[in-house]
Amino acid sequence: MDWLNNTVRFDIEVTSYCNAACPGCERNINGGKLNPKLDLKHMDMDVWQQFLDSIKGKDVRRVEMNGNVGDFSMHPNIIDMLDKLITQHPNVIIGAQTNGGARNEKFWTELGKVLKNNYSEIGFAVDGISNEMNHVHRRNVSFDLAMRNAKAFISGGSNAYWVYTMFDHSLEGMAQAEKIATEVGFRRITFRHSCIDQEDMIVNTPKEKYMVGTEKIWDHKERVVKNDDVGWDFEHPEEMADEYTPIESFGNHCLAYHMRKINIDYRGNVFPCSYLYSDNVFVDGNAIKFRLNGKLIQYKIIPNTELNLKYKTLDEILNGEFFKSLQNIIPSCELFACEKWCITRRVKPINTIIDVSSGE
Repeated sequence: MDWLNNTVRFDIEVTSYCNAACPGCERNINGGKLNPKLDLKHMDMDVWQQFLDSIKGKDVRRVEMNGNVGDFSMHPNIIDMLDKLITQHPNVIIGAQTNGGARNEKFWTELGKVLKNNYSEIGFAVDGISNEMNHVHRRNVSFDLAMRNAKAFISGGSNAYWVYTMFDHSLEGMAQAEKIATEVGFRRITFRHSCIDQEDMIVNTPKEKYMVGTEKIWDHKERVVKNDDVGWDFEHPEEMADEYTPIESFGNHCLAYHMRKINIDYRGNVFPCSYLYSDNVFVDGNAIKFRLNGKLIQYKIIPNTELNLKYKTLDEILNGEFFKSLQNIIPSCELFACEKWCITRRVKPINTIIDVSSGE
């Protein structure tokens, strides 16, 4: 596995800040208080500059501004960061998803102007057609504000699409959502189911207690298509099994390697994928602990300096011992995340895409 020469796509989480409090998200506890283990931090500008320096002159095809706990729009310097990236790589495609409820129309219009000269697009994750319906899951996010911000982004000259997560309470809004999507100017609307297990979709705060139901969404299975549960855009979907995606179908390569992408978190740490750095990885002082299969107390410990852009260039990290060792680690299922999410992960039907653009 040659991660350095293979990588042309990057998933980057530029911040751990978010305005929402969705149940099931690891940034909060049951849709309420902030998780005390969460490190609230925006990516340092010197880390971003190190990233830009590391990819200068290289083949960079796509950069996704997504992550596990943060909304990219919360970073105070995000417009300047993306402007520098596009200036350096004018043909790069930038993608992101946002709840749309942060910032104001001025910000989104300006961002739309920055991203308008290529095939970049932003997905607005809004789960309903009213403030009340959207708040059930996408808590603390105003539907009205999200739609105004989306319209402002589109007015800047860029493309946007609507990501509508199907829950029991939001099913009745789907037909109307298609009409609203056209009125706002979205290129398409995507209906999907949540990748969070039902038992984790519990809201339990001093003022609200309920479960976000998903039992009825399967009555609408004709609205969804077989796809990967996190939306990996496979170039060769025929290689995916009907129910499982065994790692053997890609030789000794992981799915992230197959997609030619790596992940960079808001602290500057470089990982093969977002699964590997989510709830299965712990940053403990100056070390990164990768959870191993088996007992919870078992970890693979790596010095933080080995995988962090504050201390090493991207070339040094991808040519380093850890990324080289993945050739043997991944097929052996040594890392918990690899076994849990990719080796025997069930492929779920998640979305149907409806083109609502005018065709102009």
